[in-house]
Amino acid sequence: MAASLNLVHHTSHRWRFKLDSSKKLDWIKLAADLDSAFPCSLWSLRLNSIASSIVITYKICGSHASKITTFMVRDRLVHELNKQSLSISEIPLSQTEVVEQVFNGTGLRFQNLSRILFNALSMSISFSLLFFSLLLFLIGLFGLFLPLTPGFWVLMLATIIFDMAIALRRPFIQAI
Repeated sequence: MAASLNLVHHTSHRWRFKLDSSKKLDWIKLAADLDSAFPCSLWSLRLNSIASSIVITYKICGSHASKITTFMVRDRLVHELNKQSLSISEIPLSQTEVVEQVFNGTGLRFQNLSRILFNALSMSISFSLLFFSLLLFLIGLFGLFLPLTPGFWVLMLATIIFDMAIALRRPFIQAI
């Protein structure tokens, strides 16, 4: 199995890579090689041999920090790992997938606006029905203990209104 280097997380001045390799790696020699590639005055390195992760941090923030790119950091790291007799591709390959085509137009904007309005209307009606259902539930609960009151039927009505409130929100929740 060939070794692979995956970028797990990065910010503008910090990169965390995960190394997947079936070969045993000399982490002490790698740390020495990386110290020469990333000078300690500008860079901070953290190697975790158990998790096979490498964290590289650029210490100086400012105008020069914007010139440091992920490609440059990865290129230096791949070069040093290849010195360790790992064969990591110079070009990182990643899978891409086209999810859906997005149209920029007024029709889409109108659909989004109408969806937002109907969502807000549905939410306000649903909350009103939920509060009304809660009120009916409390009245029905007390009605169960009082003689000659329709407590059971008020509880049934509260349940039906509660189901109606949930059913009113279901189309908007399923779309997420």
